[in-house]
Amino acid sequence: MTKRNEPCPCGSSKKYKNCCASKVPTDIDKLIEFNILELQQDIFHYAQSHYEDGLEECINEFFEEAIFEDEDQFDHAGFLLMTWAIFSLPIAETKQTILESYIKKHSKKITRPALREALEKLPGTAPSVFKVKRDDQMVLFVEDIFTEEEKQIQLLVPNNDEKIGEDLDGYYVLGMTMSCHNRTYFFGTFQVITSAVQIGEILSLYEIHSDELSPQQFTDEFFPEIIEVAFNGLPDFNDMPWDNPNQKQVSELVRANLKVAKEIKPTLEGLTITLWKVYCSKTGGNIRNIPKYAAALHFIIGHFMVAFGEDELSKQQLAKMYDVKIRGLSDTINKLEDVLEDDLNKIADDLIFGLVEDEDYDPFDFEDEDDDDIDLDDFFLEEEFIIDELAKKRNEKQKVRK
Repeated sequence: MTKRNEPCPCGSSKKYKNCCASKVPTDIDKLIEFNILELQQDIFHYAQSHYEDGLEECINEFFEEAIFEDEDQFDHAGFLLMTWAIFSLPIAETKQTILESYIKKHSKKITRPALREALEKLPGTAPSVFKVKRDDQMVLFVEDIFTEEEKQIQLLVPNNDEKIGEDLDGYYVLGMTMSCHNRTYFFGTFQVITSAVQIGEILSLYEIHSDELSPQQFTDEFFPEIIEVAFNGLPDFNDMPWDNPNQKQVSELVRANLKVAKEIKPTLEGLTITLWKVYCSKTGGNIRNIPKYAAALHFIIGHFMVAFGEDELSKQQLAKMYDVKIRGLSDTINKLEDVLEDDLNKIADDLIFGLVEDEDYDPFDFEDEDDDDIDLDDFFLEEEFIIDELAKKRNEKQKVRK
């Protein structure tokens, strides 16, 4: 276990004795959570102490061409990938995973039988994506999007922390789980996915490989790709640049009036911004009547709302909502549809309905034709902690794709 004067594995930069070691649990449930949290931190500490360079190379290699918003997002994605590597990628010298190596050296030191049993059951665990059916503050009631299995996930935080983040009802979470004392916990961190489009991409990727791979095999084999999709979210719409204030006000007015389920709102907001940006670019975007253009844009977005199970608003409803005349609204709708006709057809086909004529088209093929397969056979060959199965896994994945 972590020594008291060592840096705390939670990443606080404090000594362990002044951080997590000082958080004394007050009841049996807190004691179990404390033991789980301490075990997880010790596994991460072991991995980083013995295999830090190899893990960093693994993360940098996988995310070499990935795009992240900032360093914090890269670090969070990297932590998820590191967790997967600890569970899934064998070490060259022993042919065991880092997790298996830890269990071999430390499981007998764990005095609590239930905790030791939970640890010894971890090998073979694969990550997954869950839809949050209900967020009961520190407990998430979720359903696996691949197997439809339902479970309750107890959130782990240091004992002096309060409620985690915002309400997650209707959103999705990506992560690894472990069970102990008939309870399920996330192993390490998890990622919240708010966009239905991202979930659709993950499910479509699974559909491509579902004949060859079980859900567990798929999430284990394609976890780096799943992470990239999960973090490739929509931009911050509030920071979008506009040529004039009226253009911005139209987009903000439509977004404010999109009364839809929150898990699809980011997607519809993205479509709103995209179409409005294209229209302004093609026409110059000299807008005089803000409500009329907002109502017309909202009407066009309504065509896509149907695809997500939402009701499409009529012209009469929108005219009342935006306080405009129906005749003027109809004329503006026609103007937008004429300018955006090709763009509307492309978005409807490619992004929403997935109706692509080319049967060989694979929207999830991230490899360029001239790219070489990732070759990590020589990773730290002169050192003892090379993860040499990485290249093999990548090559096997390419064979499956073909």
